[in-house]
Amino acid sequence: MVCIATSAFTAEQICGEAAGDAAAYESCLESTLVASEDALMVALERARALAAEVDMRTGHTRALGVLGSAQETFSELRRQSCLLPLELAADEIRGRQLGLACEIRLTRERAALLDDLHAGLQ
Repeated sequence: MVCIATSAFTAEQICGEAAGDAAAYESCLESTLVASEDALMVALERARALAAEVDMRTGHTRALGVLGSAQETFSELRRQSCLLPLELAADEIRGRQLGLACEIRLTRERAALLDDLHAGLQ
């Protein structure tokens, strides 16, 4: 099975055909998370380049510092938020699946935010 991270679809929609097989479904979610994180890294690199350009133009390092701090905050927010399904789910496997879907959703949203920011400042 090939899983593609497409932001127009939820993780559940992308991996839906594997829903009857817990191992295949979780594997698809993990692959989708990796693809989402790759897209976030691309967006983050563009944002870093823009922040570095701003800092060079202004002679300070605030933009890079704020971006770094914001990314650290996002990472912790994602980690904490996506632990919740694991803790609340009656079934550990379903909890892991919901946690992965949460990570995918938040990672995509962060990448979209950075992409929108970059596009708006170009």
